[in-house]
Amino acid sequence: MAGRDGREAMRAFVERHELGALTHLVDDDGSLWERFAVPGQPAWVFLDRDGVIVDRHFGPLEPDTVLRRLRELARPS
Repeated sequence: MAGRDGREAMRAFVERHELGALTHLVDDDGSLWERFAVPGQPAWVFLDRDGVIVDRHFGPLEPDTVLRRLRELARPS
């Protein structure tokens, strides 16, 4: 998860939405947004174990949907 907001705003967002189990990055220079063609927030880019994009979603996602996608990606191939 990468945000372009300030670090304190990101910490508050992670805490408020109980997202501490995910990896979080601060994308100060926007390079991650550029690399994954993210047009704005909220956006989701799901990567497989090799870092290949397997799905993108622009807009909000329900927590159950995110967890389902993560479980699918975590399954052994």
